[in-house]
Amino acid sequence: MSKRIFFAGGGTGGHIYPSLAVAEAMEKNSDIDISFFCSERAVDSEILGSQPYSFYKLPAKQFGLNAPFAAGFLKSISKAVSILKKAKPCVVAGCGGFVSAPVLAAAKLLAIPSVFINIDIIPGRANRLFINMCREVYLQFEDTLEYFDKGRVAPFVTGCPLRSEFAESAELEKPAFLSPDKKLLLISGASSGALSINKAMCLLAEQFDRYARSWQITVIAGRGKADQLRKVYEEREIEAHILEYTDQMPALLANASLAAGRSGALSVAEYAFLGVPVVCIPYPYHKDQHQLLNARKLQDKGAALIAEDCREDYQSTADNLSKALFPLMEDQNRLEEMKNRALNNCQSRQNPAELIAERIISL
Repeated sequence: MSKRIFFAGGGTGGHIYPSLAVAEAMEKNSDIDISFFCSERAVDSEILGSQPYSFYKLPAKQFGLNAPFAAGFLKSISKAVSILKKAKPCVVAGCGGFVSAPVLAAAKLLAIPSVFINIDIIPGRANRLFINMCREVYLQFEDTLEYFDKGRVAPFVTGCPLRSEFAESAELEKPAFLSPDKKLLLISGASSGALSINKAMCLLAEQFDRYARSWQITVIAGRGKADQLRKVYEEREIEAHILEYTDQMPALLANASLAAGRSGALSVAEYAFLGVPVVCIPYPYHKDQHQLLNARKLQDKGAALIAEDCREDYQSTADNLSKALFPLMEDQNRLEEMKNRALNNCQSRQNPAELIAERIISL
């Protein structure tokens, strides 16, 4: 009889893709029935809809001391309890994002063993309330150990689980829209896009023309956020591909000579694993500034630079980005040095997805 396991996470790709990597590793070696809990955000359904797993959407909201959060939290616990009672899983695995906390609470009420895959350097506020109820927690960074009661939960520093496409990136086909004879600058505002990065790229469009002979640009702009960029770059000499969303990120990163974008926990793991030199533009609105802390991990290794996002001051953000990007685009030796530093310092000696899968199955 197959084991049934539920993963719970969502709101961004960074809280779904690591769990997909673990699910994939589980299926390679065991008879496992896998399902997911996710949020009601469109990005969750878009990612999970292309996967061979059933998934259940919960009305959870981002953490806050307000009525919408409380109502969404309680409704999510109730729905999760109902689904888990019928499914009778042997383990529930939280994966971060505001969906995890109510599902972990439901698992606690039903006495279902739970674990947590925490790739963030600082765990989210809602999840911190429930993470110490888990049997085991799997971490990307050693710095995160301080947030756990080691007398109640067993923490393991495993690294960040990545999908098999990253390990097989050399075998992936180059996206057909890319020119074969130009270097790729990949710009990403993460799975939902980033308005400030898009605005900065519009302001820098004319300056990119001087690199048109040897470089091309791909921008992941976000759903409904690509029109202005397309209009601006249609008039420019440099070859630019403006995408709202892509499921070809492993192939794009594998072909990128340089990247720039947000520094979420998953993104920095992907940059490091593939050795992509990067200009990190940390999301500026988090109180704990965890994306800045993530970026410093790569910066300290010599694999990244950091450009400050100046919120609604788009010109200052563009200036910061240009000061970091343009010298790198003109210095191939520096790019090679950054690539080698990333690859030499990549912390995942074992396959984190396989390691985590083995531990969860053994519970």
